[in-house]
Amino acid sequence: MELESLPDDVVAEIEVRDRWRRASAGGGLEFLVTDIARWTPGSTVRVAFLDGDDQLHADIAGATAQITDACNLKLDFGHDAATGTFRRWTTADTAFAAEIRVSFDMQGYFSLVGTDSTDRTIGAGGGPVGGNPGQRSLNLGRYAVNRPAQWEGTVRHEFLHALGFHHSHQNMRGTCEDEFRWDDEAGYVPTRDANGVFVADAQGRRPGIYWITTFAPRTTRMSSPGLSTHSP
Repeated sequence: MELESLPDDVVAEIEVRDRWRRASAGGGLEFLVTDIARWTPGSTVRVAFLDGDDQLHADIAGATAQITDACNLKLDFGHDAATGTFRRWTTADTAFAAEIRVSFDMQGYFSLVGTDSTDRTIGAGGGPVGGNPGQRSLNLGRYAVNRPAQWEGTVRHEFLHALGFHHSHQNMRGTCEDEFRWDDEAGYVPTRDANGVFVADAQGRRPGIYWITTFAPRTTRMSSPGLSTHSP
């Protein structure tokens, strides 16, 4: 998979900004600086689509349903039950149609982290990706024409970044890949315990991070700088 394939100029802008933040923090306060990118717990984060059809949009929304409980955030896809349509954005937008602006037309898979998607200094010089209203903040390459195997796992991975989990090159506390098992173990059969929590199946195969296996629903104990701790 072509994960984290952000354009080089965008990566460079983020790295310059993050170096400035670390230098400004000083005195061991770098963890507080990384929290700048988190969404306010309990808030609603809007999602809009540039391309793709209504069925694809519905599938993307469905694939993210479990992770939002764990993050104590709500993803609002702007679904119109009467028409079956979802919120859209365009590259001509001058006001934000959504905080997370999804596209399927660029190569690879990537997402800006948390509130970076509305940071107008990212991509300020123009270009298809950045924190401005007419720029992509999350891309799932070619999903509109040919979804890959285990596509749901990639969707959850990128949306977790969009909700505040940092990429490994940004995370000062350790990589998200080290902290979490992103996908189900091969052959996993969805299995819940008496409390409705997804657990290992009868063969001992474990679910991935999007089922939140290491803690109860609506509770996070991650060391991710992009999310705050929340208790039920």
